[in-house]
Amino acid sequence: MNALNMHLLLSFTMTVALIVIVPGPSVMFIVSRAIAVGRPAALAAATGNTLGTTFQGLLAAFGLGSVIGGSDLLYSLVKWCGAIYLMRMGVKTMRHRQFATSTDDATAGTGRRRDARQGFLVGVTNPKIIVFFAAVLPQFVDPSRGYVVLQMLVLLAIYCVVSFISDTSWGFAGGSIRGWSSRSPGRIERLIGGGGACILVLGVLLAMSHG
Repeated sequence: MNALNMHLLLSFTMTVALIVIVPGPSVMFIVSRAIAVGRPAALAAATGNTLGTTFQGLLAAFGLGSVIGGSDLLYSLVKWCGAIYLMRMGVKTMRHRQFATSTDDATAGTGRRRDARQGFLVGVTNPKIIVFFAAVLPQFVDPSRGYVVLQMLVLLAIYCVVSFISDTSWGFAGGSIRGWSSRSPGRIERLIGGGGACILVLGVLLAMSHG
């Protein structure tokens, strides 16, 4: 497509790969769900997180992301919502680390919807992603080719695909840890509690960050 600069697309893909591979709130949540419940929960959480990220990307593509990123008040509001949610989720994970998986299909379906919903909230309240889409994503757009919104949507699609692959890979790794630890109930409880503590710490660090 003439509207796309393949060199910029390749550079953007490499940049995204380097960014998403570093564990953050989304990864910690997905891994904690994989350890606590299993890989299906991690996949649901990764799907929800991707949808939340997509929502943020659409805001940026149509100009709203820059408004949030450029407003200290709006940015702080999103940041604190995300931080409070992460801290609450971390505490809840530690309190309920003795998680019993139900084999009932209806209960499992409800659990997957909950994991997807929580993953969406983690993704959509991550202020760093808002800033990335508002400030970094436009740097990979070539205005001389026109179709600026289309270019940003293509970049958004690339980000979401790379992010989803990374998130699900972390989820499968967490599922493997769950399988290894399943031989010892105490071991898996400590892992779940540790995952919750990491989520709590990430929430605190997010609340203390300045931008």
